[in-house]
Amino acid sequence: MGISTIDAGMVKNAFLAGAKGLEAKKEWINELNVFPVPDGDTGTNMTLTIMAAAREVAELSDPSMEQLAKAISSG
Repeated sequence: MGISTIDAGMVKNAFLAGAKGLEAKKEWINELNVFPVPDGDTGTNMTLTIMAAAREVAELSDPSMEQLAKAISSG
């Protein structure tokens, strides 16, 4: 049987994995940027934003869903 519930630890791990994936593809995303102005820094800006949240999330040990949401939104 598969997973029937998702807890805060699983969301934390998924969030951190997503942040790492975004960071790895930052330059590729920069190259995609064409709207509204092709300024070439969308991937960089997204990465800076998500990594600030990821630092907050990484500091949590055994967080509740509320603590996790607050860390993501404030980071």
